[in-house]
Amino acid sequence: MSRFSLLLFLTLFMGLTALTVETGNSDAAHEPIPGSYTPDATCVFTPLSFNLAGTGTAGAMRPFTVSEGDTFAQFIAPPITATASSMGFVLVNNDFDGAVSGDVTGTFALANLNGLLITNPEGIFTPPRGIELNDIVIIGASGTITAVMAVDFAASPVPPYYPRTFNAYLHSTSTSGSYAPYRYEGAIIGGIMSSSGGSMTINGSVFGRLYTGGGALNEIVLATRNVPPNRPTSFEAADRIAQFRRPDFAVGQIAPGHISTRSTFTGTTLGTLNGGFLLDHNALAVDAGANSGKGWLAGEFNFIDTSGDFLTGPWLTDLSSTAPNLSGYLFQVLGTGVYSDSL
Repeated sequence: MSRFSLLLFLTLFMGLTALTVETGNSDAAHEPIPGSYTPDATCVFTPLSFNLAGTGTAGAMRPFTVSEGDTFAQFIAPPITATASSMGFVLVNNDFDGAVSGDVTGTFALANLNGLLITNPEGIFTPPRGIELNDIVIIGASGTITAVMAVDFAASPVPPYYPRTFNAYLHSTSTSGSYAPYRYEGAIIGGIMSSSGGSMTINGSVFGRLYTGGGALNEIVLATRNVPPNRPTSFEAADRIAQFRRPDFAVGQIAPGHISTRSTFTGTTLGTLNGGFLLDHNALAVDAGANSGKGWLAGEFNFIDTSGDFLTGPWLTDLSSTAPNLSGYLFQVLGTGVYSDSL
């Protein structure tokens, strides 16, 4: 088994055991006491939607050189392909906080957003495009939802590349208070990040569901990939790097780093779900100092089972030069057949 096969085997065996499968529909009210039904794997849910309106900081942009034809994965969108006139930027230190209204009333915090932005991409739709990622914390009157958040965006072509319209996908990693018995999944479609007079704003509506039940996945996974080229960048000491299973960290010194261009793990799963998958991903890493080798590996996971049913969703993992090399989360956003209404 190649080194890359072994790394992915370890990651999915640990990470997928927490995934829950949900099918069916519910007309329950906006209360954490959902109705029930009998899908393939028992799971119940209730709609829970809310609005985000906040302010923040634009963060910093660390340039990196791209070559014509370089590609970069998004989460639930086509890959970005660089042209001869493209520029690349690593995005760090982007923070937002503000108010939550709707089915949840309270506040939210979205700290240390990381990502990448590519200008003048290939195709008919040519505004700068990119991704951002990290955790979001939603604090309501009766409890807290902490979720991973994966963002696809398209930006204004003029620096600093605002406004940005975005779609985002959320899945809870912890819940408390009245939400403690449940997990949460949601999506923002058509959100906007804007800049005016040096002030940043974010607005978006999250449509989602609280759910319980389902079944655990246990998978043996084998996969390989071609080693992608690295595109160097440089971090400042105060730059903060997003993490999912570990605490976010500051680089701690002026240090080199890199973005890896899009690569694809191709492999099979054997266990609760059997089939083949493609994992399109980018990686960011610090290359010197106390945090050398740390960063993240993120992208889009596409799975097709032996019956031909398909699912896709974000893959968000911490990257380290020490074991476990990858640790994080995978959750479904779209699917067909048995996965058409599942998680």
